[in-house]
Parts: sequence; C-alpha cells; structure tokens
Amino acid sequence: MATFITNDKKKIIEEYKIFAQNYIAPYENLYSLDSFPLDLWSKMAEEKLIGLLIPKKYEGKGGDSLDLLLAGEVLMQYGKNFGFVMSWIIHEIISYFFIFKFGTDEQRNNYLKDIIKEKKICSLAISEPNVGAHPKHLKTTAIKNNQSFILSGEKTLITNGLVADIVIVIAITEKIKNINKYSAFIITKQNKGFNIIDKIELNFLKPSTHASIKLDNCIVDSDSILGPVGDAYQKMVLKFREIEDVFMMGPVIGAMKFQIEKIIENTSEIKNDETSFKIGHIISMVHALSIIAYEASKMIDSNDYHIEFTSLIICFRNLAKKIQEDIRDLIINVNIPTDNIMELINNDLFHVGKIALNVIKAKQKKLFSLSNIRY
Repeated sequence: MATFITNDKKKIIEEYKIFAQNYIAPYENLYSLDSFPLDLWSKMAEEKLIGLLIPKKYEGKGGDSLDLLLAGEVLMQYGKNFGFVMSWIIHEIISYFFIFKFGTDEQRNNYLKDIIKEKKICSLAISEPNVGAHPKHLKTTAIKNNQSFILSGEKTLITNGLVADIVIVIAITEKIKNINKYSAFIITKQNKGFNIIDKIELNFLKPSTHASIKLDNCIVDSDSILGPVGDAYQKMVLKFREIEDVFMMGPVIGAMKFQIEKIIENTSEIKNDETSFKIGHIISMVHALSIIAYEASKMIDSNDYHIEFTSLIICFRNLAKKIQEDIRDLIINVNIPTDNIMELINNDLFHVGKIALNVIKAKQKKLFSLSNIRY
C-alpha cells in the first residue's frame, strides 16, 4: 500500500477525534437546528482546527490532503453529525484550493489570516436556479466597468450560504465564439448589491445551511478576481468537483464505521455464524473503501497525472452504495434495533450518495473513450 499513516497523521487523527467527542457529539439537538452553530465553529477555531491545509505562514496548520480526509473521517465517526463536518470540509476546500492556490499574495494576506483568526466562513456560488451548474446554461455575468466589475444574476444551493463571510462567485466575463468564459470573484457580504434571498430547507445534512443569493449590480474591484480571467470553470470548478468528491469520502467512511460499531453493539445477544460472516464482510468492504480514499487524497497532492484517479472516485461511490445496501439488509433481516442518530446518519448517507450522480455517470462513460490508453 502506498499510503502509510505516520505518527504525525496519528496526531491529527487524535486531535480531531478529541474535539468530536468533547464538543460535536454532546452538542444538544445538532441534527434539528434551524441555524448553523456558530459557537461550535468558534470553538473549533479556538482549538486551531480551522485551516488544516493552510500553510503556517498564514496561521494555518500546514497539513496535506490525507490529513484533511482523516480529520473528516474521525470528526464524523466520533462527532456523529454529517452536516457540520460537510460545512467544515467545504470551507477548507475553498480557503485552500481557491484562495491559497489561485490567490495573489495580496489576496492571501487579506483573506487567509482573517479566515483563521477572525473565524470567517467561506462558500462557493456556482449553481443557478433551474439549470444547476452546467456551464452552457449559467447566466450570471460580470461586466467590466473601468477598474471594477458589475455582477448580476442569481446563485442557489450554496453550502454555508447563510453564514459565509466570503463567497467565491463564478460569473461570465466574456463570450468567445458563443462559448462562455468564466471568472471567479471574491465577494464579501459587505459588497453593495449582494443579497441573500432565500434559505433552502433540506431534510438532511443539518445543521449545514444552504441559501440562494442575488447579485443586483454588485460592484467589485478588479483585484477581487481570483486566478486567471476566463479560465475559472476549467481550472477551478471542474477541479473542485473532483476534490469535493475525494474529501467527502472521509465523513462517509466515518459514518460507516459508526454504523458498524452500532451494529456490533446491538447484535451482541443475537450473533451467529451467518450474522458474524455478514458483519465481517461489511467491515472488509469499509477497509477497502478507506484505502481507495487514502490513495485518492494522495493523488490530489501529486503533480503527476493519474489515469486511475477518476476510477477511484467512481469505485468509491459504487462500493459505498453496495455497503449501504448490505447494512440496510442486515438491519432488516436480523432485526437489529436502530436509534434516532443511526436513522439520521443513514438518511444523510443516502442523500450524499445522490449528490452529483449524473456527473459521476458521465465520468464513467468517459472512461470508455480512454480505454485505448496503454498503461
């Protein structure tokens, strides 16, 4: 196995595990909150657990992608709440893979330390009402006006949208041969013309918040552009989808490890050879899932192209779905009792498995066109 969990990574695991046990798991009614627990977020920042990937130069922890995946896994396994962990992961991805990776020195200095020290939360605005995130159908524009840009349009399904202090907005800056060219803009709630217009209620992933925003002639300076003008969709949005897929593997694995613990606990008096065999089979598949996730996270930090990267994402999804089916069948057939937390986690896993499912299917079909590549 290429992935080796070093002592440094074991320290990361223990650090985030302790926080999950001491602060997330005991948090009262976390699954039924209508608002995001900013006090819990502040506590996480006080414990220096925000900015895991951000270099120490900017007050971050200077970790790598495997650190983030492992932290997400134990936060979920021991904290027992998918929504809070997802909000943290999305924030971590945006702050590092958008602002640090594509930001100028001035942007890094202006935003990264504030994100960590001032506990500011990040979000990403791509999708639009009725059209999703498909680049052919997005309409939000950014029109250049002297040294500024004027943004107009609506964005929806924004994770952390209600509580975010910093929003990365993807907008059309020009059209070449009828093809939209997108740029990314760093916007704060203080920008005139930035309006939250709707809180999106979901029956899963609580207490993570989702919102719609309207940009009504929202004026931003040219120095708010993040990365190269016109290349944001290709270089940021598509990459974000892959990165999000990989890092969400962490809490998925953590949730399944929690499920296994509860199943073993609740079958202590009804175990037989067949039940033991089925539980052992599920455990073996979760171990395989972990290796897939760990390897995929290491590929993110690699400068090399890995033809297997997309396959790992697809295999993870398919195997995770199979594991959930086996867990459901085991619970029904053996009549294993489940509590409210178990049911809520099962519900979150079901909906997480459906996120961007069409994109995964398209990637799976695309693999066929690459089948003639020798490796």
